[in-house]
Amino acid sequence: MDRMQSDVIATITPNPLRRAISVSVIAALGGALILLGLAADGLGLAGQLVLAGGGAAVLVLAERLRRATALTLELAGDRLVDGAGRVLCRIDDVSRVERGALAFKPANGFVLHLRAPMPPRVWAPGLWWRFGRRVGVGGAVTPAQARFMAEAIDARVSQRGAAS
Repeated sequence: MDRMQSDVIATITPNPLRRAISVSVIAALGGALILLGLAADGLGLAGQLVLAGGGAAVLVLAERLRRATALTLELAGDRLVDGAGRVLCRIDDVSRVERGALAFKPANGFVLHLRAPMPPRVWAPGLWWRFGRRVGVGGAVTPAQARFMAEAIDARVSQRGAAS
């Protein structure tokens, strides 16, 4: 990466226990659907294929969750990036941070409202998503780390608002 470690203001690392439980539960669901599809006689071939195909899709989701939660999120300089170097958003594009109990946000996380939509729609299960003018962070993360990052972003957005 082209940034120095000193540029990192806040980091979110997925909780290993939450990560393991999430992946295990989703993988077990996928396996159960496949087994049910193979063992169910009264459904006919089409029903068995639907169940087995759904189980395979859920196993793919479990693998995506495992890979996504292996990454970290960093508030580095003027942007929020994941461990693979993908930029979630720039802090200058954030209009507000939403982290209330009634907010539509990931578990233990927060939502960033952007001034303009950012393409493309991206989802890293258990860690973050970006859809239009919103970036959601949370899932298998530690609530304290997510709160600290949300407060750091909110402080930067407030400073920018006060300066203009």
